[in-house]
Amino acid sequence: MYEIISRKSLINVKNINNWLAQFLAINFFSIRVFILFFFLLRTAFSNFSVDAAVSFVVPILYVSCITKVLVESHY
Repeated sequence: MYEIISRKSLINVKNINNWLAQFLAINFFSIRVFILFFFLLRTAFSNFSVDAAVSFVVPILYVSCITKVLVESHY
Protein backbone atom coordinates (compact mmCIF):
# COMPACT_ATOMS: atom_id res chain seq x y z
CA MET A 1 0.00 0.00 0.00
CA TYR A 2 2.77 2.43 0.91
CA GLU A 3 4.61 1.67 -2.37
CA ILE A 4 1.51 2.54 -4.42
CA ILE A 5 1.08 5.87 -2.57
CA SER A 6 4.77 6.77 -2.98
CA ARG A 7 4.67 5.93 -6.70
CA LYS A 8 1.61 8.15 -7.17
CA SER A 9 3.29 11.01 -5.33
CA LEU A 10 6.41 10.62 -7.48
CA ILE A 11 4.28 10.78 -10.64
CA ASN A 12 2.53 13.90 -9.34
CA VAL A 13 5.85 15.58 -8.50
CA LYS A 14 7.18 14.75 -11.97
CA ASN A 15 4.08 16.24 -13.64
CA ILE A 16 4.34 19.39 -11.50
CA ASN A 17 8.02 19.74 -12.38
CA ASN A 18 7.28 19.42 -16.12
CA TRP A 19 4.47 21.97 -15.85
CA LEU A 20 6.69 24.35 -13.88
CA ALA A 21 9.50 24.02 -16.42
CA GLN A 22 7.12 24.79 -19.30
CA PHE A 23 5.66 27.75 -17.40
CA LEU A 24 9.12 29.18 -16.70
CA ALA A 25 10.20 28.74 -20.32
CA ILE A 26 7.12 30.57 -21.61
CA ASN A 27 7.57 33.36 -19.08
CA PHE A 28 11.29 33.74 -19.81
CA PHE A 29 10.55 33.96 -23.52
CA SER A 30 7.86 36.64 -23.12
CA ILE A 31 9.93 38.63 -20.60
CA ARG A 32 12.96 38.41 -22.89
CA VAL A 33 11.01 39.73 -25.90
CA PHE A 34 9.39 42.51 -23.85
CA ILE A 35 12.70 43.71 -22.37
CA LEU A 36 14.43 43.49 -25.73
CA PHE A 37 11.79 45.69 -27.40
CA PHE A 38 11.74 48.04 -24.41
CA PHE A 39 15.47 48.64 -24.59
CA LEU A 40 15.43 48.96 -28.38
CA LEU A 41 12.76 51.65 -28.10
CA ARG A 42 14.62 53.34 -25.28
CA THR A 43 17.86 53.44 -27.27
CA ALA A 44 15.98 54.77 -30.30
CA PHE A 45 14.21 57.61 -28.48
CA SER A 46 16.81 58.75 -25.94
CA ASN A 47 20.55 59.04 -25.45
CA PHE A 48 20.64 55.79 -23.44
CA SER A 49 23.83 53.94 -24.27
CA VAL A 50 23.71 50.79 -26.38
CA ASP A 51 26.37 49.15 -24.20
CA ALA A 52 24.13 49.37 -21.14
CA ALA A 53 21.23 47.85 -23.06
CA VAL A 54 23.39 45.00 -24.37
CA SER A 55 24.87 44.29 -20.92
CA PHE A 56 21.36 44.04 -19.52
CA VAL A 57 19.75 41.99 -22.31
CA VAL A 58 22.54 39.44 -22.86
CA PRO A 59 22.28 37.78 -19.39
CA ILE A 60 18.51 37.50 -19.85
CA LEU A 61 19.02 35.82 -23.23
CA TYR A 62 21.58 33.50 -21.63
CA VAL A 63 19.25 32.47 -18.80
CA SER A 64 16.32 31.94 -21.16
CA CYS A 65 18.45 29.76 -23.46
CA ILE A 66 19.55 27.64 -20.48
CA THR A 67 15.92 27.32 -19.38
CA LYS A 68 14.87 26.26 -22.86
CA VAL A 69 17.57 23.58 -22.98
CA LEU A 70 16.56 22.30 -19.54
CA VAL A 71 12.90 22.13 -20.55
CA GLU A 72 13.70 20.28 -23.76
CA SER A 73 15.92 17.82 -21.89
CA HIS A 74 12.93 16.86 -19.70
CA TYR A 75 11.28 15.23 -22.72
